[in-house]
Amino acid sequence: MHSHRELIARALEDHPVPQDAAAKALADADDAELAEFAREGAVYLARMLVRRARKSSTTPTGQRHADAHPPGAGGGRWRSAADDSWDLTLPYYTADGWKPLGDCTADDLEFIAEQYEVRASQNGAHARRFRSLAAEVRAAGAATVAALEAVAA
Repeated sequence: MHSHRELIARALEDHPVPQDAAAKALADADDAELAEFAREGAVYLARMLVRRARKSSTTPTGQRHADAHPPGAGGGRWRSAADDSWDLTLPYYTADGWKPLGDCTADDLEFIAEQYEVRASQNGAHARRFRSLAAEVRAAGAATVAALEAVAA
């Protein structure tokens, strides 16, 4: 038995497209590894749906939350800068672990904000790297990044 991560890493050596590497790793996996793939995939999907739900006042299945006020509604609910409703049941990672927004303290909210700022900074750095690479491709007159080396040679 191999770790499911080792299976993916080996598959990526010959199959750089994620879907192809995943198909190869799944084909090579035994039952225990398949179960681990399923568990980790389910956790990833759940996190993705929670992130998507955070950006709206609906549940991960698209239903409106019962405790979410419509944008602009009164009643003392906490609202974002965009005047969207906050869902008090959505979990956020805090210094103390995962907890629903409704249970977060001011310190928890500061921690969450700091984590978002770190990710925003990292995303900005990635954007700058890609813009720089685009400028190199254009300046060299290359059609693609792979062609950049051939043009430079």
